[in-house]
Amino acid sequence: PTTTTVAAAAAAAATEAVVVGPRSNGVVVVNDDTRATTLDDDDDDLELADAGREAEPDEWHALLGGDYSSSSEQQKTTDGGVLLDVRNHYESAVGSMTGAIPLDTETFKETYERLDEVLKEVPRETPVRMFCTGGIRCVKAGAYVKQKLGFDDVTRLKGGVVNYTRYLREEEAAASARRGEDASDAKKASSIAARSRFRGINYVFNDRMGEPVTSADDAHALLLDRHQRGAATTTTPQQKPLDGRAAEALVLARQWEAKARRHDVSRDSKSESSSSSSSRGGVT
Repeated sequence: PTTTTVAAAAAAAATEAVVVGPRSNGVVVVNDDTRATTLDDDDDDLELADAGREAEPDEWHALLGGDYSSSSEQQKTTDGGVLLDVRNHYESAVGSMTGAIPLDTETFKETYERLDEVLKEVPRETPVRMFCTGGIRCVKAGAYVKQKLGFDDVTRLKGGVVNYTRYLREEEAAASARRGEDASDAKKASSIAARSRFRGINYVFNDRMGEPVTSADDAHALLLDRHQRGAATTTTPQQKPLDGRAAEALVLARQWEAKARRHDVSRDSKSESSSSSSSRGGVT
C-alpha cells in the first residue's frame, strides 16, 4: 500500500477505495489501485476500526437470500436486518440491491443526517446491512451507525458492489470452465443477471460511468420508476427528480452493451468462417 494525505485524498473520487488503514497525523493508508475519500472534521470522534464487520461477497449473496428472484423484493435480509444503500441518489437511481433502502444523498456529507432519519424508528437490536460502490463510504457509515446510533450488529459488503460484481463474474467463469464452454459475453451476462442481487447499473466514477451488472433495461425501469414516484410525491423530498448523471450512465451502459453484442457477433462469424474453412480443407 501507499500513503496519501487527506488533502490528496480529497481530490480523488469518494467511492473507489476498498481498504482503509490506520489514521495517523492526517494520513490514510489505501491500496495502490484504489481511491480514498476524505476524513472530514465531523469524523474526528469516530473510531473507524469499529465500523461493523465485513462480509465477503458470497456470504453477502446468501445473506440477501441467494440467487435473485423477482418475488423476493423484501426490504429485510434473511436475518431480519435492514438493508441500506449508502450511495448518492443518482447512483441508486440506476442500480441497487433488491430490497435496499437508498439514503438518497446528493453528497456524502448528508449521509449521517439521512442515517438518523432512516433508522430513527428501527429497534437498536435490528441487524443493519449496508453497501456502497467500493466499500469506503460504509466504513464511515458503519462507524456512525454503531457508535452514534447504538446499533451493535452492523455488516458491510467487503469491497462494495465492485467486489460483488467481480465475485459473480469469477463464479460464472469457473462454471463455464467446468462445463468446458467458451461462453459468449451475452451468455455470461445472462447467467450473472439470473443470480445477481444487484439489479441494473453500478454507477462508477470513471470514464464508463455506468457498468452494467444485470442490464441497462433493468436500470431504465428503475430510473423511470424513481422519477415517477418523485414527481407524484410531495411529502418525500428525498425522492429526487430525473438526474442527468444517472441518465448519462444509462446511455453509456447501453453503448457498452451494444459493443459487447457486436463483439459476440464478430466472434461467432470468425468461428463459423474458421469451421467452414476447415471443412473445405478436408475435402479431396
